[in-house]
Amino acid sequence: MNPNPNLKTPLAKSSLVLMWVMLIIIVASLVGSVLIFRGYLGGGRSAIGVMQAFLMCLGAGAILYVPAAVVFAMARSVRANGPIRKIGGFTALLAMPVWAYGGLALMYYPQFWIWGLLALTIGLYLSFWAVIVLKHCT
Repeated sequence: MNPNPNLKTPLAKSSLVLMWVMLIIIVASLVGSVLIFRGYLGGGRSAIGVMQAFLMCLGAGAILYVPAAVVFAMARSVRANGPIRKIGGFTALLAMPVWAYGGLALMYYPQFWIWGLLALTIGLYLSFWAVIVLKHCT
């Protein structure tokens, strides 16, 4: 059985780091959505009210965990199959809202500077990873 030669490259290692970061974001956003949903369960709500709260909490959380899952899948594909130009371009596009959120959080909510700085760091890593993927495409 021949090992995959793509797994020894620096791009594969950075893809693995990106996969771990995205997995942490996915789990944290799902846990946060469930914890917020749990807050709506008190007070004898009806089944329709519980369903609306469930859809609202997990739907709002989808702003975080769906793009993170897409980036996770793209990083996994690059790690397994090598760089693809479409993946690099799409990741660069997905990094833009992360940069915007980080910048706006720092400008408008300075008391939450840690979240803005974390978003800017993740956006920076996504952008650099996208550039590296585009650079390695043939």
